[in-house]
Amino acid sequence: MNMLCNFSWWACSISLAPKEVRKRLNTLFILVVWELWKFRNPYVFEGCQPSVQWVLQLIEDEGLLWCRAGASNLQELVKGRMVVTVL
Repeated sequence: MNMLCNFSWWACSISLAPKEVRKRLNTLFILVVWELWKFRNPYVFEGCQPSVQWVLQLIEDEGLLWCRAGASNLQELVKGRMVVTVL
């Protein structure tokens, strides 16, 4: 199955949002999908127990790192929701 077809729902879901909002949501989407993929590996290959709290914490931690690294689209999206400190 074509990987792009799997995510066509996402493109349809955000197509009506203003361009700046789409950019921010796409950044968040990439972050969440990446963290879910990384979360999956210990679960599949090492037999770890899945935990919603754990994966949410991973997403938040990685999101903070992305913001510190300059992910401006993500910074704008989470402004006021997470404490983002730039070193």
